[in-house]
Amino acid sequence: MRAAAGDLSIPLEGDLLYSPAGERYSAIIDRILDQTQSGLVLVTSFADGEGKTTTAANLALAFHARRISVLLAELPSRRPALEHLFGSTPSGSGLESVLSGRSKLEEVLCKRNDNGMMLAMVSSFNPEPERLAPGMELQGMLDAVRGKFDFAVFDGPSISESTGISDLARAFDVVLMVVRRRSRTRTDMNAALRLLDHPRSLVILNG
Repeated sequence: MRAAAGDLSIPLEGDLLYSPAGERYSAIIDRILDQTQSGLVLVTSFADGEGKTTTAANLALAFHARRISVLLAELPSRRPALEHLFGSTPSGSGLESVLSGRSKLEEVLCKRNDNGMMLAMVSSFNPEPERLAPGMELQGMLDAVRGKFDFAVFDGPSISESTGISDLARAFDVVLMVVRRRSRTRTDMNAALRLLDHPRSLVILNG
């Protein structure tokens, strides 16, 4: 799948139903719904600074605006980012504690006070990268998410950050790769798609 989505770096409180940017997110959701009526969406990027986290957050907000049950979550990485957008987790624990077996999913979920959308963030800035390797811990957490939401949008590591991105991608139903427009060649993007090796991959051009 391919999509040229335009400028996606809109304010998180923008109109995600009727604005031009909102229409672009709506088009992305339509493409996803063409592939599956529910599932897990991994948002990655070629490298840091492409707009991955903003895209993931606004995509989840756009799902929520359509009254589709959705979770916005992030996977442990070297630079967890959702806390900077939404504040720290009220429980003090994040998804990294679910992956390590210290917490249950229900214990780390939190709700946005203004619109009720559910979040699952990372609270530790010293994550254990091996927890993202496909295995019982990751699969158990993803299965728990599937049982609670129609869709879950995960802000994942960038391709340059993760050495096991293709294995990680296979745990998800749809993979979105955010690329800042004019920052990568077509050869670069094709190489990244081959590395992801996912049948439901969508390129999002940002900017």
